[in-house]
Amino acid sequence: MPEDLKPNRLSKQKSPYLLLHAYNPIDWYPWGLEALEKAKVEDKPIFLSIGYSTCHWCHVMNRESFLDQEVAEILNKNYIAIKVDREQHPDVDQVYMKACQRLTGTGGWPLNVFLTPDLKPFFAGTYFPKDNSIRGVGLIYILKQIASHWQNDRQTLLEGSEIVIKSMSDTRKPGLFTYDLVQNHIDSLVDSYDNQYAGFLPAPKFPQLHTLLFLLSYATEKKDNSLLTMANNTLTTLLVSGTYDNVGDGLFRYATDREFRIPHFEKMLYDNAFLLYTLAEFSAASKNVLYEEKGSALFNYLESVLKDSQGGYFTAEDADSKEGEGAYYLYSYSLLEEILTPNELELLEKYYSVSAKGNFNQLNHLYPKNKEAAVQISQNKDLRAELTLVFKKVLKFRQEKREAPFKDTKILIFANGLLLAGLARGAVVWNSQEMQMAAINLYRFLAKYALDSPLPGALKDQVISVGHLDDYAYLAWGFIEYGLAFGAKDALQLATSLVEKTDWLFKDMEGGGYYSVAFDTILPHRPQSFYDGAIPEGNSVMSLVLYRLWQLTGEEKYTHSLENLLNRAAGMLKEMGLAPFLAMVGNWYLQSTYELVLTGRGESVEKIKNAIQSRYLGGNLFWLLQDEGEVLNLEVGKDNNKLMLYLCQGSICQQGLEGADKIVKKVEELL
Repeated sequence: MPEDLKPNRLSKQKSPYLLLHAYNPIDWYPWGLEALEKAKVEDKPIFLSIGYSTCHWCHVMNRESFLDQEVAEILNKNYIAIKVDREQHPDVDQVYMKACQRLTGTGGWPLNVFLTPDLKPFFAGTYFPKDNSIRGVGLIYILKQIASHWQNDRQTLLEGSEIVIKSMSDTRKPGLFTYDLVQNHIDSLVDSYDNQYAGFLPAPKFPQLHTLLFLLSYATEKKDNSLLTMANNTLTTLLVSGTYDNVGDGLFRYATDREFRIPHFEKMLYDNAFLLYTLAEFSAASKNVLYEEKGSALFNYLESVLKDSQGGYFTAEDADSKEGEGAYYLYSYSLLEEILTPNELELLEKYYSVSAKGNFNQLNHLYPKNKEAAVQISQNKDLRAELTLVFKKVLKFRQEKREAPFKDTKILIFANGLLLAGLARGAVVWNSQEMQMAAINLYRFLAKYALDSPLPGALKDQVISVGHLDDYAYLAWGFIEYGLAFGAKDALQLATSLVEKTDWLFKDMEGGGYYSVAFDTILPHRPQSFYDGAIPEGNSVMSLVLYRLWQLTGEEKYTHSLENLLNRAAGMLKEMGLAPFLAMVGNWYLQSTYELVLTGRGESVEKIKNAIQSRYLGGNLFWLLQDEGEVLNLEVGKDNNKLMLYLCQGSICQQGLEGADKIVKKVEELL
């Protein structure tokens, strides 16, 4: 840190993102009442800047503008400047991202919003260069213009802020969730599918794993091979393309191009946790060896790079290195010549885009050279084994000779809840003792916070933010998957407790569904969203949680909440876009899936249990019933020691099927 720079208020914060700005000459405030009161007392507009620690363009704006003395002087004189970590305050980010989209039609990070002292937005944008240029209007110009308007034409700004707030309020009435909405989602996905390169148009292309899960579920139900091919092609493309770190594993955030060649190089825990879960589900459905291989490799990456020794998993790895964006993952041709033998380099050149001129900033990012090469890699296990040996040598160089990207060491509750779901499902699908132990350890870590009131949202040595809807929903989902995988009733009880708290804090009692923030928010707008972004929205996850708890308990309160949520979503999604994860759960509810209840003890029971759990279940649920007082509220017979299989819907069960051969045959027919 340069000696002439002094620490500002952010130096006392725990957030890694805020600490990156701790030596800016700007008089930053963290989000809180102190800043808001000062804005009111001094009658100044608020400059709100939102980002996260691994955001590339956030770093660019920091270097260009927030370290600049001229920018600092203008901001300090005319504004109250507030810096927010979006992962610490997702509620603030959600409200003002929506405002930015209303004002500009676009969004992203860094997110820069100008507010009245009562937090109403009137101007917004994302990245601004310091000065006017071909890249856009400069921050200095904007700051001067708005300061002038605040002094000389304030009423216009105030009227504009009221219009923005009014536009953010949704007045659409609940509709009726039907098969038509599910089919509309399928039709939209088919229309946007990229037949040439897989994935969904337009670029940039995000993983959209929730979309793939929805396609898998719907295609399995309808026995639609074309949809299955669409989903599998996209997933396999992701796994061997430039969007995946072929050397050290882990999914990058998104592809910047249609061909999945050049990614945005940051790695997020939530993306990779969701990928682990998705790989387990697709592996259970197809037994494709590639999915198991990548699942194991991804697990090793998470354990070796993102796992905290105290419990939990870190948030992300940065896209940037000292040498520039993605430099940690790029290689000159001459360097590859030094690292590899001629035969190894020849093999790499045969299948990957490697040349003296490079493919990104005159360096080489390792992605398949063409579609044919990608197909060969995805389908040939022996070839992948050969390439893995080559990648190990490159990885060894990378780890020993290069400084790893910055790591955001916050522990986000929602992302860890999602990872718990992935670990639990992966453990039973792949019969992995290592994943099971990791799931047990993560469950013990998260269970310590589950009964806290309020639930934490982020941890960094201590609690640094309270939980929001996503935290409650994803943690409940993780506990449910853990409970189902290992027969852990305590985990299911924690899930029910979390839903009770979620109802109290976030439930929309009139319209249905859940708000993203609790009822005691200071924000000028209380957001409610049903649109799935990079990962499923909180309401989508809650639909799954409610559905599973209804299956487990038969209690109508869960179906009542679920129906209200689905109908509320139906009224909005017709106009606002896709929620594939919610559509998947809604379709399960409409078609009435099964609870598969197995009773008995002994080796044959364990074999049947393992066989069922390793299959793709979709909306169906499996439970091994052995003890009295189980979670399931079902009449399935009095002797739980007898080998029986019951097919139930809600609390109603068919007559039990007895005998191992009959049970196995029935399972094969059903699944």
